[in-house]
Amino acid sequence: MADTDKAAQAEAPTPTAVQNPEIYTAQEFAQAAEKLFGPGTRDYTVLAAFQYVKKDKATKAEAVKIVHDFRNKTID
Repeated sequence: MADTDKAAQAEAPTPTAVQNPEIYTAQEFAQAAEKLFGPGTRDYTVLAAFQYVKKDKATKAEAVKIVHDFRNKTID
Protein backbone atom coordinates (compact mmCIF):
# COMPACT_ATOMS: atom_id res chain seq x y z
CA MET A 1 0.00 0.00 0.00
CA ALA A 2 2.85 2.38 0.73
CA ASP A 3 4.15 1.83 -2.79
CA THR A 4 0.84 2.96 -4.33
CA ASP A 5 0.84 6.12 -2.22
CA LYS A 6 4.33 6.99 -3.42
CA ALA A 7 3.34 6.31 -7.02
CA ALA A 8 0.27 8.55 -6.69
CA GLN A 9 2.38 11.33 -5.23
CA ALA A 10 4.92 11.00 -8.03
CA GLU A 11 2.17 11.30 -10.68
CA ALA A 12 0.49 14.30 -9.09
CA PRO A 13 1.59 17.59 -10.63
CA THR A 14 3.65 19.70 -8.32
CA PRO A 15 2.69 23.36 -8.04
CA THR A 16 5.25 25.70 -9.49
CA ALA A 17 6.17 29.04 -8.02
CA VAL A 18 5.89 30.81 -11.37
CA GLN A 19 2.95 30.14 -13.62
CA ASN A 20 2.62 31.57 -17.10
CA PRO A 21 -0.31 33.97 -17.01
CA GLU A 22 -2.24 34.35 -20.21
CA ILE A 23 -1.54 37.45 -22.26
CA TYR A 24 -4.34 39.21 -24.13
CA THR A 25 -4.42 42.09 -26.59
CA ALA A 26 -5.85 45.50 -25.86
CA GLN A 27 -8.66 44.73 -28.32
CA GLU A 28 -9.63 41.63 -26.35
CA PHE A 29 -9.73 43.61 -23.11
CA ALA A 30 -11.76 46.34 -24.82
CA GLN A 31 -14.37 43.81 -25.91
CA ALA A 32 -14.95 42.82 -22.28
CA ALA A 33 -14.45 46.28 -20.78
CA GLU A 34 -17.46 46.47 -18.45
CA LYS A 35 -17.12 42.87 -17.33
CA LEU A 36 -13.43 43.17 -16.44
CA PHE A 37 -13.08 46.77 -15.33
CA GLY A 38 -16.49 47.59 -13.91
CA PRO A 39 -19.67 49.30 -15.02
CA GLY A 40 -19.22 52.45 -17.01
CA THR A 41 -15.88 51.40 -18.49
CA ARG A 42 -16.10 51.81 -22.24
CA ASP A 43 -14.08 49.99 -24.85
CA TYR A 44 -12.46 53.21 -26.02
CA THR A 45 -11.31 53.93 -22.46
CA VAL A 46 -9.45 50.61 -22.38
CA LEU A 47 -7.86 51.27 -25.77
CA ALA A 48 -6.84 54.79 -24.72
CA ALA A 49 -5.31 53.46 -21.51
CA PHE A 50 -3.23 50.95 -23.43
CA GLN A 51 -2.13 53.62 -25.91
CA TYR A 52 -1.18 55.91 -23.05
CA VAL A 53 1.24 53.33 -21.62
CA LYS A 54 2.40 52.32 -25.12
CA LYS A 55 1.43 48.66 -24.75
CA ASP A 56 -0.73 46.47 -26.91
CA LYS A 57 -0.67 43.26 -24.83
CA ALA A 58 -0.88 42.50 -21.12
CA THR A 59 -1.92 39.97 -18.53
CA LYS A 60 -5.27 40.47 -16.81
CA ALA A 61 -3.60 41.85 -13.67
CA GLU A 62 -1.53 44.30 -15.70
CA ALA A 63 -4.59 45.41 -17.67
CA VAL A 64 -6.59 46.06 -14.51
CA LYS A 65 -3.76 48.25 -13.20
CA ILE A 66 -3.34 50.06 -16.53
CA VAL A 67 -7.04 50.89 -16.83
CA HIS A 68 -7.44 51.75 -13.13
CA ASP A 69 -4.47 54.12 -13.20
CA PHE A 70 -5.70 55.73 -16.42
CA ARG A 71 -9.24 56.24 -15.14
CA ASN A 72 -7.99 57.74 -11.86
CA LYS A 73 -5.38 60.00 -13.44
CA THR A 74 -5.73 63.62 -12.38
CA ILE A 75 -5.47 66.33 -14.95
CA ASP A 76 -3.88 69.58 -13.87
